[in-house]
Amino acid sequence: MRTWVFIACALAPCLLQGACHSNDVATTGSEPGDAAADPWACLDQPPQVTSSSPVAITFKTFDALDPITTAGPTGGSDFTVVSFVPLPGIAIEGCTFSDTSCSMPATPVGTSDDAGEATLTVPDNFNGFFSLTRTNYLPLAHYPGPLLADASSFAPAVSMIEPQAAISLAEALGATAELDAGASVAAVFVEMYDCFDRYAAGVSLAMSATDSTTVPFYIASGLPSRTATQTDSSGTGGAVNVPVGPLTVTATLAATNRALGSVEVVIRPGGATSAWIRARTHS
Repeated sequence: MRTWVFIACALAPCLLQGACHSNDVATTGSEPGDAAADPWACLDQPPQVTSSSPVAITFKTFDALDPITTAGPTGGSDFTVVSFVPLPGIAIEGCTFSDTSCSMPATPVGTSDDAGEATLTVPDNFNGFFSLTRTNYLPLAHYPGPLLADASSFAPAVSMIEPQAAISLAEALGATAELDAGASVAAVFVEMYDCFDRYAAGVSLAMSATDSTTVPFYIASGLPSRTATQTDSSGTGGAVNVPVGPLTVTATLAATNRALGSVEVVIRPGGATSAWIRARTHS
């Protein structure tokens, strides 16, 4: 049996509109807006050091097929949401990394309101994931990676995907998506961000766990491509038929082979998973 797990802020917007996410308050390195600056200069700075200070994360939830606009194209951050279509009724919990079923949540449950927003508070050094659920949508496990040091708030947009949308996307790649809990493989999506928290082009992704059926791909001009070898302006890549279990995805700048960062997740059947690699939060 086969299923899909999505590692991305929003799979379908990356395919259809090419945008998602929200904004940080604290800063590391150059600010968004300086187009002449090196998008990877923050990697030359000392690693950030997080603490146990609280961070209020306000999730902006939406359907993956609905349009969303971010500030990246106008010189801001792609974590700054300009407009989106809210999706209410999403239950969200913070979970520790080792508790893959989120049987003992690390936060109280928050539910997105009519504005599509729900706020949870976690420590700045939180290294777990968030579980998002709602009837008629695939359960989502979102791995944000390291939070920005000294940030007191963060407002990321996170999408939910309906089963039929996942099936259609799998078919576009020549794959089969059977979204049941007994599957042994899944699909993976990763979004890469540069030091300005903008979608990063020219990045290659390597995965720690694959098998003979795994099909890597990148988003190219709004569509999944099996022949592309690096990210385009959407900053998105992934693979179909990745074995269920622990997975590390490592990002490298294709032109220079420079290491940009990595993310660790647990691929699970019967749902969806999303994650980001943010150069700005390197540690």
